[in-house]
Formats: sequence, structure tokens, C-alpha cells
Amino acid sequence: MQTHLTRLPSRTNMPRVNRKHHGLGCSICVTVVLLIPFLCGSIALAGMPDKPTLLSAAEQRGFKPSVDDLKKLTPVMLAADRFKGTARVDFEKALLMFTRDLGRQKMWALNEEWGPPALSQWTWMHFLGAAVQVTSGRQGDFGLVGYYNPYCDAFLITAWDQRSDIPQIVDAEMLMGDWVRNDNDTLDPTPLWLREEIHRPLALGLSVAESLISFERMLDGATPNDWRMNLPILQSEEALQYLNYPGLALMLNQHLSGINALLDAEDPALAACRQLAGRVLAEAAAGRIATSLSTATDTLPDTKTALLGTPPEWFKDLKMTAARTGPDGALIFFSPARRTTSSLGLYFSGTPKHYTLRRVDLVDYQAFYNRLKYYQYETAKGGRP
Repeated sequence: MQTHLTRLPSRTNMPRVNRKHHGLGCSICVTVVLLIPFLCGSIALAGMPDKPTLLSAAEQRGFKPSVDDLKKLTPVMLAADRFKGTARVDFEKALLMFTRDLGRQKMWALNEEWGPPALSQWTWMHFLGAAVQVTSGRQGDFGLVGYYNPYCDAFLITAWDQRSDIPQIVDAEMLMGDWVRNDNDTLDPTPLWLREEIHRPLALGLSVAESLISFERMLDGATPNDWRMNLPILQSEEALQYLNYPGLALMLNQHLSGINALLDAEDPALAACRQLAGRVLAEAAAGRIATSLSTATDTLPDTKTALLGTPPEWFKDLKMTAARTGPDGALIFFSPARRTTSSLGLYFSGTPKHYTLRRVDLVDYQAFYNRLKYYQYETAKGGRP
């Protein structure tokens, strides 16, 4: 029986590596096992076949920061937002504005790995454009901000000093997601959202939630002097050079190749997808999303309601972040480049000559995060979510 496109697994050519052979093993079970009850529970976001149940206000309130926390977070989060926005279009300018000392050296070293200026700027534009921000560490004078791109499953970790008028990045590192999640003994160059045969938009939301929560847990309470000690990979220069950076380059290259293929659209299927997706987004940006939804008969009712209530301006900021094609159709993802709190998935069924928009998914990262956080909290208490 043919596997549906939205469940189609995608493996890289690079074999998985056992981290125990490098002294970096971890006995924590694969998180997907933990999520089985979660997937079968009340939530049905971004593609579960049943009607989704919205999170209650009580569930969300438990994971909102306090007023004091917000006061500490605000300066660095504002600076982190500005850094992301600036670096997407002018990375060198962002370094001059928001980095100093070791932080500038680290960021510049990462930048040089991506090739000549035009290519490295293109890489940062697409990496940061789809990156979700998360904070951790001991807030106050020092804070950690992670930029997580789920499509290539990579973290840019930045350490910020908040003692100046404009917070500055004073240290940085880029890691494959597995090092941050630290959840099993295998280093897999396949992005987390492509590893399991589940609905792709659902897998995307879960991978974001799991990765952000892992970042918070691994670096909770970290200080400028010890944050690197919280991540075992950073204790081995050999593992960084021969495992992390090559794997990271492979994952980034495959992610960017997919984007480039759709933008160039020499393949008839991708060319048809780009044309149809552009038409859908243009209609949505003009306030006519209902026109597109009329043919997307597999879209969940609650998703339709959410999309009809979404301001047209939101669609204007969407940038293409991933594309997958198969014998039964094509699936394209878009994310808002400035404030990446969600993604939009468009599934076109049929053949390149007769593609039809069949389903639209709105992947709300915050909702996935809240629900998984709630599930883990209830499980730790010995109860049921």
C-alpha cells in the first residue's frame, strides 16, 4: 500500500552515529515514545483526523512567565528580535550592532563556514527566517537565546550580556538538535520532524515543542561561566569538529537545496506548486482566504475558522520554508519571517498538470508547546493529562 505524501519518511544518506562511541551517550528514552499518549489524547492540532480540542485557559496560565520574569526577559528578547531581523538581511551589520569579543568571533567563524558573502547571507536569511526563539539560563545580567529552525533541526545558541544599553552576544554556538534534546544514544542527520511516519504538520509542531522544552531544561539556571558545561557536546572539540559540524552542514544543505529547488522550479511539479501556492497566498493577503478554502475539503473545521479570522497582513509576511513532493501530490510550508510563532502548510493533491489545494494546516507552535509542557507536568506528578 502506498504511503501518503504527508507521512512519507525522509532519510539522509549519512548514517546515524552512536554517540556512546564518542563518550557522549545518554540513556534517556526516545521522546516519541513519551508522546504516544499525547498524540492519542484530546489535542488534535495541525492534522490529526479528529476535531481539535482547544487548550483550556487553565492549562495555558500554568506556563506563562511572572511579571518579574518578563521584566528580566524584555531587554534581551527585544534585542534578540532585532538581531534576527537585521541578520536576515545584513549579517555583518547585525554583528556590529549586537555582538562583541568572543561572541563576535564565534558568529563570524560560523558565517565563514557558509562560503562567500552572498551565499552565507542567503543561508542566514533562510535559517533565521524560519527560526523559533526560546530563552533559558539565569536571567538578569545574563541570558541565553536559542534560534531553532525545525526544518533543518538546528539550534543557534547565543549568550547575551544585558549590562549595556543594547544587550550584546558574548558567546555563540550552532548545534544539531539531537545534542540539545540529548534524548538517546543516536545522532541522526534526519531532521526530527521527518523521522516518524506521522502527519507532517503534526510532526513539525511536536518537534518544535520538544526541542524548545529541551533547550529550557538543559540550560536552566546556566551562567556565563558554566552554560557550556550543561551540553556534553561542548566538552569535546573532536566531537564538535567531526560529528556536529559535518552533520549540521549536511542538514542545512539539504534544507536549503529544497528551498532553492522550489524557487528555481525547473521541475514541473515544483513549478506548478510555486504558482498555485503564490495564488493561494495572494488571495489570503487580499482577504479572500475563503476562496482557497472552498477547494481544500480536507481542512479541519477549527483550522478553517482560525484562518478566516487571521488578519490578511499575516499572510503577506509568509516565506517559503520547505517543500516535499511525491506521487500523490505536494506539501509546502510557509512561516512568518519576523515573528515565527507558527507555520502554514498547503497540501496539493493530484499531478503537476492537475494539482488541487486539498488541505491547509495552521501549525501553532505556542499551542504545541503549552500542551506538551502540560503533559510533562501532569506525568511528573503521576497523574494523567
